[in-house]
Amino acid sequence: MKAITIDPVWAWAICRGIKTVENRNCATRHRGELAIHAGRGTPERDRAARKVLEGLGYKVPADVPRGAVVALATLADCLPIDKFKIVDPALHKNPFCYGPFCWILENVHILKKPIPCLGKQGLWNFNEKTER
Repeated sequence: MKAITIDPVWAWAICRGIKTVENRNCATRHRGELAIHAGRGTPERDRAARKVLEGLGYKVPADVPRGAVVALATLADCLPIDKFKIVDPALHKNPFCYGPFCWILENVHILKKPIPCLGKQGLWNFNEKTER
C-alpha cells in the first residue's frame, strides 16, 4: 500500500477530519488507499501547526502520535491549486488548501493502534509485515 509521511500535528488533524487536503510540491497519479504516517516532527514545525489549528479553535493534545502509521485514507484526487479552486469553489477559503498540489483525502479511518515505523519522503510503499 502507498503511504505518505506528514508532520505529526497535521496527521492528527487529518485523523480528526479537520484537514482534508494535504499540500505537496508534486503531483501524483496514485488514487485509492493511502496510509497516513505521522513523522517524528520538529518542535518548530509542531508549534507552527498548533498555532494554525488553535487559531481555528481546535485543541491539539500534547501527545500526538509520532513515528507511526496512524490512519488509512482514500486519496481521491490530486489537483493543482488553481484547478482545485475551480473544481470545488466552496473550499476556496479552506485554510488548509494552499498547494501547489492539493491531495484530496477522504474516508479517513484511525487505526486502533498506531504501527511504529520509519517514514520516508514522497509517496512510499508501506507493508505492515515488513515495516515492524
